Amino acid sequence: AWPWIATSTALNVVAITAMLKAYEIGGFGMVYPIMRAVSLLCVVPLSALIAGDTISPVGATMQVLVDSAPALGRKGGVGRSYADAPEIDGTVRLLPPEKISKTLKVGEFTKARIVGVEGHDLVAMPV
Repeated sequence: AWPWIATSTALNVVAITAMLKAYEIGGFGMVYPIMRAVSLLCVVPLSALIAGDTISPVGATMQVLVDSAPALGRKGGVGRSYADAPEIDGTVRLLPPEKISKTLKVGEFTKARIVGVEGHDLVAMPV
């Protein structure tokens, strides 16, 4: 545990020294928001790296609002998450369901497991 404590202490000393220097150069209203954003941009990737994880939505499940579903979704469909705006944000391409009895209805939510990413869009399998 001592190496982690020593590393943490050294990083805190560097961060506080940099913060004090930044406050000497710029005003609080400019330095504080930048400082808060930089800490988040550093902590998330570093913690994922240390833990050996990847930052990816693949494997996660989410509720998808179905926007189009040819043949009641038996051929798949297109949807979006509850937080995404149509024609602005990315889409969720829904693969054909594994269960024959599963149908997708336009305007309804369906639970889906993310199986891939295509640029800004997700590829999901209805569950």
